[in-house]
Amino acid sequence: MGGAPTIARRFVIPLTCRQIANRLLAVCKHANLRGNLTAHSGRIGLASELIARGASTGSVALAGGYKSGGMVSHYSQQLSVGESMVEKYF
Repeated sequence: MGGAPTIARRFVIPLTCRQIANRLLAVCKHANLRGNLTAHSGRIGLASELIARGASTGSVALAGGYKSGGMVSHYSQQLSVGESMVEKYF
């Protein structure tokens, strides 16, 4: 395990959660995305989009790392039948 660091370790720069969130928000601003966007928006959007496309709540919870399907249901309850998150916001 000792010895010289691997190439990947030499080029990885550790970031805090706040730094990642700030970079994501800067990208969203540069892309002219509107709305109340947070670092969590992508996770919420993915869960909602998968439900809108017919995935089961359980499979979305598993894929998204949710402890239960409750939050997945919460995020997707605002969708109309046949409406996707992309259609809703853009």
